[in-house]
Amino acid sequence: MNSMNVLDALVNWLKIEYEGYQLPNKAGVMQQVNIYAQYTPQPDGITYTDKARKGLAGYESADYESVFPCIVVRLGECTDTEEGAPSQSTVNVKLLTGIYDDTKDSQGYRYILAMQEKTRILLLEHRVIDKKYILQMPIKSRLLELETWPVWYGEQDLVFTAGRPLQNWEYIHGDMRPERGMRR
Repeated sequence: MNSMNVLDALVNWLKIEYEGYQLPNKAGVMQQVNIYAQYTPQPDGITYTDKARKGLAGYESADYESVFPCIVVRLGECTDTEEGAPSQSTVNVKLLTGIYDDTKDSQGYRYILAMQEKTRILLLEHRVIDKKYILQMPIKSRLLELETWPVWYGEQDLVFTAGRPLQNWEYIHGDMRPERGMRR
């Protein structure tokens, strides 16, 4: 399962690289950047019924704001190459960077740019994650176009290549066919 392995490896790598890197939380207190896989955790005490009744906007509260500052590593598409090409898969990943900053000068986006730049430099210095997932260029970074004050977001698009299993083949009546029942 290349996509899940890439997700887990990138999350673990970012946790190590961001260790000790702090940004202000809602209270203005410096806090470690949280790294999440695929989604942010649900706020304490929220049930499915509450979420359905009030909608997501009803939960942008103190509990929800505790996830910031954060980077959410989200999987996109996983694609395998055609036969005859080098045996590899490509895995698209989106890094969603977020911070809560309710100051009136609307400068929270600067924290997003700082996190994106830190991540970009780290990735350029270490293009192979977990000794097997290779970052392909380009790295695409952007701020969300809409003003989302007091929560600010940015995105980075990444593509990793990873090896994929080779198919087993055998000769049956002179024809090359996939082996049946072969498991490793």
